[in-house]
Amino acid sequence: MSEQPARAGFSGSPVIVGVIPGQDPTVWARALPDGSVDEGDIEITEVFTLTVAGSGGGGGGGGGGGGVVGTSVSAVQVQSGSALDITFSAAMGTGVTVPVNYTLSGNGQGTLAAQPDSVALVSGNTYRLTWTTGEMRNGGDMTVTIANVLDSTGTAIGSPNTATHAGGGIGIAPTVSGVQVQTASTIDVTFSEPMGAGATLAANYTVSGTGKGTLTDNPAEVALLSGSTYRLTWTSGEMIGGGDITVAVTLAQDLAGNTITKPNSGTHVGGGLAPASNGGSDQNGGNNNGGTDQNGGSGNTNDQTPAPPPPTFCGAGLTSELMLATIAGLTLLPRRRRPLASPYIRAE
Repeated sequence: MSEQPARAGFSGSPVIVGVIPGQDPTVWARALPDGSVDEGDIEITEVFTLTVAGSGGGGGGGGGGGGVVGTSVSAVQVQSGSALDITFSAAMGTGVTVPVNYTLSGNGQGTLAAQPDSVALVSGNTYRLTWTTGEMRNGGDMTVTIANVLDSTGTAIGSPNTATHAGGGIGIAPTVSGVQVQTASTIDVTFSEPMGAGATLAANYTVSGTGKGTLTDNPAEVALLSGSTYRLTWTSGEMIGGGDITVAVTLAQDLAGNTITKPNSGTHVGGGLAPASNGGSDQNGGNNNGGTDQNGGSGNTNDQTPAPPPPTFCGAGLTSELMLATIAGLTLLPRRRRPLASPYIRAE
C-alpha cells in the first residue's frame, strides 16, 4: 500500500497512513496539533516503527491495527537415545526436513553429531530428528536450534527458534563384561562399550578375591589393549595359584560421559596364577640347575650325551652280506658271503 495524504482533521490521535511496499512492514503514525488542516499541510509530530515478525495482519484507519506473530519453536522432546521431536507453532514449509538446518547442543549431546541424520514429519507441526550413530549423556540437557526454515506461508521462522528438553538425555551406562587373568602380574578387564574418561586411571580399579595374594589393591598401571578391553599391570606382589580374582571398577565413563554402573565388577574363578619357579628339584630330588641327576649322583648340565645302549643283532636267516654293526666305535664288515654261524652278535 502506498502512502496517501490525510484529508481530515484529527485531535492529536495517531493514525496509520501507509506501508512502504518491498520493505520490512514499517508503519508511521502521524498526529495533528489541531483539528483543522488543509491538504498538504500535515505536520508530523511523532514517528515510531513497528516490526511485524511474520506475515498477515492488517491495520485500519482511525483506530490502529495488529501484526501476526511469526512461527516459532514450541517444544523439544527426547523420544529415545537416538531421536527427539521438535514441535513448531504453525505448519511448516521449505527447509523443515533438511538436517543441516538443525543444530544440537547441551550437556546431554554426548557423542551425537551436531546435525541429525534425518528429519521426518511425525504429525501436524511435529517433526522427528534421528541419529544413526552416537549416544546421549544420560540426564543431560538437549537443546535444538533451527535456522533457514520457512513456514507454510513462506515466512522465515521467528523467535524463539530454539528449545531445550532439560534433563532429557537418554544414555546407557557402561558395565564390566569380563575379567581374565593373563599372567601372574596382569589382568584384562573388558567393558560393555568403548570407554572414555577415567578408564586408564589405576585408582579406579580394585582387585580382591582368594587369589589376590600379595598384590596391591590397585594396579600400577592401566592401558587400552584393544576395543573396550584394558590391561591392568602390577609391578610387585604375587597371586595365589588357583584362587579367585575379582576386579571392581568405579568412576570410569564411556565416550558420551555416562558413568559406569552395576555390574561394575567381574571375577575370574580359579584364575589366580602363582609366579613361575626359576629352579627346583627334579623327579628324584636332584637340582635342575646342576644338582644331583636322576640317579642321585652329581649332575653336569654340560654333559648331555647319553651312553649308547649295547647293540644286539638278531636274525638267523641273515647273511653276512647284509650285516653291518658298529660296536664300541668299530665297524664290522663281513669278508665273504655265507650264512651266519650264530643268529646273535653281541658286543662284550
